[in-house]
Amino acid sequence: IRRPPRSTPLYSSAASDVYKRQDMEIVENSGSLYCINQDLSFSKLEDNIGISNTVVWSPDSKKFYFTDSLTGIINSYDCNIEEGSISNKTFFAKHERGFPDGATVDSDGCLWSCRFQGSCVVRFDPNGKVDDIIELPVENITSCAFGGSDLKTLFITTARWGMSEEQMKQKPQSGGLFAINLNVQGIPDYSFGA
Repeated sequence: IRRPPRSTPLYSSAASDVYKRQDMEIVENSGSLYCINQDLSFSKLEDNIGISNTVVWSPDSKKFYFTDSLTGIINSYDCNIEEGSISNKTFFAKHERGFPDGATVDSDGCLWSCRFQGSCVVRFDPNGKVDDIIELPVENITSCAFGGSDLKTLFITTARWGMSEEQMKQKPQSGGLFAINLNVQGIPDYSFGA
């Protein structure tokens, strides 16, 4: 999980155990969002979550973005890094293709949302409007991160989870890692406790 400036809390989320098993459906919203401090104390920030995803910050760390993938809605919060708190939950974005999964933010403050069952990555501007869409030859886009020496390569992970043998024949790159060079730069990630 990307964490804003050093010596600040880590944010983590947990979904129901049934999410880990592909043969079962999520039947209740039993997940939560936590803030874990460097002394390993923690506090619950949100609950009643089905599938936690999109745990990212704006470049200035003043906005925190989070989604329960089951709702399809990405929310933004005001974030106080020093206190490890979030407030003012606000609708940020929703897109009709697939479900929001992992995400990253670039140096322009745009959020890149991976779309599980949507075959794309959607770039939302800081106001939540669609700015760009990257199409991929697979259905389940799971996460992305900027890398490379100049942080201008977007690495995108995908999944085979739940796919039949026939579906795999139709989309054989499913579960693969993609790398796309862009004219946009990412922002560096930090390590917890660094």
